[in-house]
Amino acid sequence: MGSKLSTCHYRKLDITSENKRFDINMQGYHDTQESEGGEADLHTYIVGCRKNPGHKQFIPVDTFTLKHLPQCLQDNDLYEFIKSMADLTVRVGVTMSSTQRPKFWPKTTHLYPFYRMSDRINLRTGSGRVWYVNKFQDGVVQDGGYRCSDYKKCWCRKCEVSDLKSNVWWEFDIYTAAHVIFDDLEAIHTTLRLFYDTEDSPVVTVDKLSA
Repeated sequence: MGSKLSTCHYRKLDITSENKRFDINMQGYHDTQESEGGEADLHTYIVGCRKNPGHKQFIPVDTFTLKHLPQCLQDNDLYEFIKSMADLTVRVGVTMSSTQRPKFWPKTTHLYPFYRMSDRINLRTGSGRVWYVNKFQDGVVQDGGYRCSDYKKCWCRKCEVSDLKSNVWWEFDIYTAAHVIFDDLEAIHTTLRLFYDTEDSPVVTVDKLSA
């Protein structure tokens, strides 16, 4: 079994044609991957990837070096920043599609991802970023954190069913796109994997999310 971190709040970014974050003409390419075989089949989809066929220019984070940057940008601070951002990136796995997903992207006739797929439980993966990490003790935020908590004890799944709930826990936000985790229902059926740099990376997961 992998180790478990504490609980997580998610925040979603609405990606529409208006804010230019998403090329609406690339219908069907949504930075998510659906797997009928679940976790075991994810590696097989690299071969058929349509967004980046063959992943020829893909640089695994564990082999990324300063020399991979353009010569004019080979700066140690920039390199360390990129590596730090990689450490904050998580793989998002969702096994539920909400019935509240719209039929089309806003103000378009392009179908919204996974519309009317609430009857399927296929694993859908995307990515997100860790933001605002907070430590709590007895419900009080520590070390100058920014948020309050509705809890006095840890509310992770392990503590939830334990008579000896921890009085110290961590919470953090995850930013992802709205089409990856659309609403609270999908968040309940979401698991995060952190520090997933190689196939041999330790399994560190979070499986308790809230809005």
